Amino acid sequence: MMKYMVAAGVAIALALAGLGFLLGWIPGTDRHLIEIRKAQVAASLVDPASAQFRHVAISIDKRSTIKNRWVCGEINGKNRMGAYAGFTPFYISEDGASGWISQRDRPDDEQIDDADRRCTEAVRSGYGYRYACERKDELVEKRNAFDREIVAFREACSNGLAL
Repeated sequence: MMKYMVAAGVAIALALAGLGFLLGWIPGTDRHLIEIRKAQVAASLVDPASAQFRHVAISIDKRSTIKNRWVCGEINGKNRMGAYAGFTPFYISEDGASGWISQRDRPDDEQIDDADRRCTEAVRSGYGYRYACERKDELVEKRNAFDREIVAFREACSNGLAL
């Protein structure tokens, strides 16, 4: 009877340890590091409880002689109006001392369509078309630059272990 109790105790302990590892409860594991840094990044949002993450990984800075580790990915959260603002890149150092969240806004299709409509109307009327069309071009370039930044960021971060 005693050996069954010991075996059951060992099985429960192993199950709890495995669950702790999977959920990031065990200090010193990569998952734990990711969960701690995600909480730190979420705390910088207007509504930390609304934080959504994707493409989160641990990345090693291979350019440095000291192999710095970073937690990087994309974060989305609610703004002051209560709407989700859209995913934006972030990274934070392993020790949490330094980090960055992109503050760039990506113009959406509706903004660009509106600017295109204004450009077309201005060209037809012959009045103010230069400004209206430049505004459309600026929005398109801003969106393209943001998209290039996201692609470059994902490539730079992709050498980590995606979790």
